Amino acid sequence: MANYYNDNRVLFNGAALVIDIQVAGDTAVRTSYRTDAANDSGKLVRDKKQVDERIPLQLRITDMVTHVLAQLRQAKYSGIVVLMVQDAAFLKMLQLVGLRGKKDSASELMCQWMWDTDFYQEYRDKFKALADEYRKALAAGIRVMFKNSRELYLYKLNGDFSSLKNGDMIALKNSVNEEMGIAVDDRVTLNGTFKVKVDDSNPRFVKAFVWRNAPRIRDDGTGMSDADEELRVYRMIHDETRRQLPRRVNVVTEVKVIDSVNF
Repeated sequence: MANYYNDNRVLFNGAALVIDIQVAGDTAVRTSYRTDAANDSGKLVRDKKQVDERIPLQLRITDMVTHVLAQLRQAKYSGIVVLMVQDAAFLKMLQLVGLRGKKDSASELMCQWMWDTDFYQEYRDKFKALADEYRKALAAGIRVMFKNSRELYLYKLNGDFSSLKNGDMIALKNSVNEEMGIAVDDRVTLNGTFKVKVDDSNPRFVKAFVWRNAPRIRDDGTGMSDADEELRVYRMIHDETRRQLPRRVNVVTEVKVIDSVNF
């Protein structure tokens, strides 16, 4: 199976399949996108699954990731797949990959504080199911690359945000503003001036971000760079997933029903 986009550039880290997963309330949604021109490139396939709204968001996302990995094995997919997940579960998924399928992965995914919560049993069970399914996926030739869907639009900042407010512009050089003592927390290098978003919904844990620039055509009119083309497609997939969530049900248009085990 070729891993090239339509114009023969190697994009999406060589993955022939990109899947976006989002969860809201008791509904988990995934949208799959084929990047391979020879295998239904551009086709979007949607699937929904009910999850337990009472458990933490991280576990609801984990439940859907486990479900999707099982679907990939059932569909006999082999190769690289990019799996976009929400911020709440992204670091846990990176930890999963870092454990490389070790037999004690489930116990290592547990943090000490999780044992002191009302959901310790759910954490243990969901992480065990995830670790087991990930081990089977590796054995089946599936290589997962996780991506934080929040980073499609926002990069997180670290530092003193007391002087920042929504809409401010901040200059960054190599992802740092030395004068303000602020730096980008995500693993990217940013240079230029960026618009700030401040989340102070919880005064005890104020967060600040910079908006990511939208994809654009090169100034010489020769099309998009590889990075901008990737971002355009990632956002398209992510926006389609959002449209399937309950909070957007009033604007969802009717779509063709496709067998959920297909990708």
